[in-house]
Amino acid sequence: KHLKKIKFENIIDNCAYHLNDVKILLNSIIKTKKMTYIFSSSVMTYLHLYLKKDLNEKDWFKSNSSKKMSAMYKDHEIIYAKNKRKIENYLIKNKKIQYIILRIHNVVGEFDFSKKTSVLFNSEYDQLKKYKIKKEDFFQFTYDKDLVDLIYKFFLKKITKSDVFNVCNNPVNVKDFLKKKKGKLKKNLNDYAETHFPFPVNVIMNNKKIKRKLRFNFTSINKIIYALSKSEEFK
Repeated sequence: KHLKKIKFENIIDNCAYHLNDVKILLNSIIKTKKMTYIFSSSVMTYLHLYLKKDLNEKDWFKSNSSKKMSAMYKDHEIIYAKNKRKIENYLIKNKKIQYIILRIHNVVGEFDFSKKTSVLFNSEYDQLKKYKIKKEDFFQFTYDKDLVDLIYKFFLKKITKSDVFNVCNNPVNVKDFLKKKKGKLKKNLNDYAETHFPFPVNVIMNNKKIKRKLRFNFTSINKIIYALSKSEEFK
């Protein structure tokens, strides 16, 4: 009830997992069509299209099944994707809400609580081969500092209509990735004892729209590796 007393211009929701929670929140805070709800969604909401190269934002409407996702993702991750997609669907259909949906790829950075950054950036080819990852495959992710900068830009930007954006750095070929990080990240990784590699392979979104509309340049892989090499995680 306290939220109803506050007039919001923009609100970002980085922790919404269930549609009912979003409905309760929006019913509490929406007082004007000028308010924008910025929703952190996921690359996984593309469902079975995840292996279609260069996914653009409109491809989302073609996805209708999660059956093939088990080859890449665990059961709880697929449930997460479906929940995020339900929220997206609700926002897109609700004409009373002005929204920005950010479809965010797997986030990497120094303070990654999931430890996926450490697993990815410490892996060598012998370890990747165990998961049938080839040198001609691709990784893609979202650098956490780029994500923060983009969110800040949205807060500064005058938002006049709803929109959807893929949020991701440029993809990097596995062979090039291994070459660029060689000798720069010193921490050795023990064998990762999981049936799935904890980072998606060949799941590639097109980021041209957000780069164009926000005039944003994502951090290069060389600069990301350099920044990580200076962090405590990799010393």
